[in-house]
Amino acid sequence: MKLCGDLRGGHINKGPAMGRAMTLLLLLLHTCCALEITVPSSQLGIVQTDVLLPCTFKVEKPPVNLQYLAIFWHFGDKEIVRYDSKTKGSTSRFVIDEQAVKRGDVSLTIYNVTVSDEGSYKCTVVYTPDTQEKKIRLNILAVPEVKIQKNAVQRGVASFLQCSITNFYPKDIKVIWLKNGKILSESAQDDETNADMTFTRNSSVYVTFLEEPGKPNIACKVEHKYLQEPIEDFYSVRYGAPPTVNIKVSRTPDGNDQIYMCEAMNYSPEKVTMRWLLDGKRIDSSKQSNNEYFNKEIYHQIQLIGNNPPSQISCEVQHETLRDPIMITEEVRLESDCKRSCHFGIIGVLVGLLVTSLLGLWIFMKKDSQRFQVGHIHRVQTEGKVTFYCMASNCPNGVRVTWTIKENDGEKVVISDIKQETDEEAALIVSKEFTVKTERSQEDKLHHAISALSFTPVVSKHKMIEVSCRFLCNKQSREKSLKCSFTFKKPELSGPVQMSLGDNGDVLCSVSLEKFYPKDIKIKWSHGLGHFQDVETLQETFTKNNDFTFNVRSICRVPGDLLKDQGCRVRATWSHDETGTGQQEVSITDSDWCPVMGEIEKPDFIDGKEAKLVCQISGFFPNDLDVKWLRRDAESQEFHILSANDKYKFPEMEATQQEDKTFNYTACLIASVSAATDYRAEFICRVRHPSLKTPLEKSTKELGVKGIQAVNVTLLKKDVIRAEVSHFFPEQIKITWIRTKGKGAYEEYKNIENPKTQKNSDGSYTAVSELSVKASTPQKKKYCKVIVEHEASNSVIEKKVVREKNGEFYLIDNENKKILLEQKQQNRK
Repeated sequence: MKLCGDLRGGHINKGPAMGRAMTLLLLLLHTCCALEITVPSSQLGIVQTDVLLPCTFKVEKPPVNLQYLAIFWHFGDKEIVRYDSKTKGSTSRFVIDEQAVKRGDVSLTIYNVTVSDEGSYKCTVVYTPDTQEKKIRLNILAVPEVKIQKNAVQRGVASFLQCSITNFYPKDIKVIWLKNGKILSESAQDDETNADMTFTRNSSVYVTFLEEPGKPNIACKVEHKYLQEPIEDFYSVRYGAPPTVNIKVSRTPDGNDQIYMCEAMNYSPEKVTMRWLLDGKRIDSSKQSNNEYFNKEIYHQIQLIGNNPPSQISCEVQHETLRDPIMITEEVRLESDCKRSCHFGIIGVLVGLLVTSLLGLWIFMKKDSQRFQVGHIHRVQTEGKVTFYCMASNCPNGVRVTWTIKENDGEKVVISDIKQETDEEAALIVSKEFTVKTERSQEDKLHHAISALSFTPVVSKHKMIEVSCRFLCNKQSREKSLKCSFTFKKPELSGPVQMSLGDNGDVLCSVSLEKFYPKDIKIKWSHGLGHFQDVETLQETFTKNNDFTFNVRSICRVPGDLLKDQGCRVRATWSHDETGTGQQEVSITDSDWCPVMGEIEKPDFIDGKEAKLVCQISGFFPNDLDVKWLRRDAESQEFHILSANDKYKFPEMEATQQEDKTFNYTACLIASVSAATDYRAEFICRVRHPSLKTPLEKSTKELGVKGIQAVNVTLLKKDVIRAEVSHFFPEQIKITWIRTKGKGAYEEYKNIENPKTQKNSDGSYTAVSELSVKASTPQKKKYCKVIVEHEASNSVIEKKVVREKNGEFYLIDNENKKILLEQKQQNRK
């Protein structure tokens, strides 16, 4: 028990030298001081919350003396927290309450736990000389989120239901499907591992809903071993009907284009997604209309004149009653003599989703689809011409059509299609301003028609118009109207002329004009200084906006060397027949290719040495950089330009071109340094470039000069040694004499006196220091040395001297050779 008593009585050295050894000693002593530690076997933590791992201890004789306490927490084999008298070891995520430690509570708090924190933790308590450790397991729970996809289903058809269980842990869960409280069997499971090590499960089941009272209730229930009660989501079934899909096609009146219309009919609920695909690639364009059951049609126009027309057009329809989309595909026929079968190839196919057991419902939907219907008017504008389309379907007899155009002044233009119902050919009516073309087809004893109205809008008549299309079927009339406007719009400049660098040292200039109408516009490029020369247009690209206006981007190429002249400008001029002219100019000063200067890299200025000043310059174009170095003397306000001479050198450096086509350059100045002339001098690197309106400059600021020329040791008197340090800079210096004090080595030397300094005429300094070496005991050697410390020297300078028994002084060099010091009378400086 004496060892324990000595420790607690403070008889052990607790200075810094004990540091790490103290912790080891605490772990090794086990002979006294009873210790009891308590932890639970396991603890549960929920992802993204904080968890406490309890660990408490009791000692035989409270209170706890922190001097003898050490605490360690391990996760597996890794130490995560240490606490003792030297270390307060909490981290940002693993924390011990230091105040609670005094009460015997060393519980560990883990903040924002994740799945990766699950595992075995060990709490170790050392209370000298006792040690105890116990393990606790942390189990992690990520509570799942349960959600059923609540899509409408079809009666009498095996409907696909899916339930997503997301972000749960551990993986062992049980998913149960219930219909009106009864368990459904044969569900399918698909598991995925998330990035945070939690899991996602998609559970699916097929259910057939027959004629049954009310709306069935579906439940997706999830059981998990750490949950006291199951988690579930409910779905009160909604019934729907899938769409019937078909495609119709018609030529434009000029015969150059084809209009495709895809219909989705008699579906419920309302939301449906319809997309066009050309040769398998998706495009977008749509127009829709509604009926008792929901209907929707989308249109797309294909130009038959031009390069690489598509070979197939497809209509894809997705509805929540369908697990997979309905896809209808039509071959694009380009023959000029294409007959009526090309114009109206109704290839709609009712997907076999309705079963014979629902024959009554099917008959109802069939009758509904056969009722006379008229779609919305659809507008297509190409170049300066506009075409309006309208379609009628499901008429027992032939269909007649009348178009009405209400112009700006209120005057109405009425154009009737007078073809007989039995005429299968397209009706083509051409007036002075308007063309109407109606194409008819017949299927299952029902008549269909697509009518197209085309004309070239004129602002004076058609700035604001209303177009109406009226179809007559068995004395039953249906009409659709569309209000629209046509405005001649002036080109808007989207921004200044843009410049980019080409591959051959040339510059590409581009201008973008937006939202103009009509399309006819002329853009001309030129460049010059006062007198402009035309430049050939390299590329011109037009795009059409949703409001039928146009955008254009024009590009030209000019030689990069032209931009070396700051006054050279590149000009874009445009003329628009309806709205006038405009122009925009650009020069190299408008570009982003201005040089960027880094800070001047400067070494230490050492008296009598050369110093190299370097400045990096980057990102400029063209390669026409002018670099000058300037200097300002101390106490002067004027800078003067440096030229090559014995003091200054300017190494020749080549500019290098970078991946972005701009140039980099390294500006360099080599100067011979003198403490007398360069102390507090300032150097400037000045850069001029065509892209700059004013020069760029970087400065070294005032410079300091370092130097130390020599350290000389001489015998001043019979027993006085002098050390002289000459021509050093700056002034701060330390000179120390040390000598033997009786027997022993240099460790027994001591400091004698401080140096005396004075300033020289060239701005540097000289310092002297003397040491008296009188032999207290004759016929005995005496050793001494001088140590010089100065920032200009990379190391401490030492000069060693020995006084021999005969009284002579010798300087000992680096090779231990002795050089006799002869006495010289000198005047102190």
